[in-house]
Amino acid sequence: MLARALVVALGLILPAGAAHAEARLVIGAVVAKSVRFSVQGSRLEVRSNSREGVMLTFSSADPEAWTSTIVVPGGVQSVDLRDLRLPSWPVRIVATPL
Repeated sequence: MLARALVVALGLILPAGAAHAEARLVIGAVVAKSVRFSVQGSRLEVRSNSREGVMLTFSSADPEAWTSTIVVPGGVQSVDLRDLRLPSWPVRIVATPL
């Protein structure tokens, strides 16, 4: 649909005699980094399109009590929450794409 709109727009811009003229159109896109995670029992599944990875910050309900941070690679990763030995529950999790 975007391509059709661009063709129509170019048709309006180019003069009638320029149908055989050479034109160059460069299109670019920037994809925002994103991260999603879900808790599956004692595992945290992290999905991100960030090549640099994801920073996961774990903290207690009162962030002044304790905070722990790890970095996982981008793509789809699974983190075993038991391996983190978090000192108390409930746990607040913040995921930030790098």
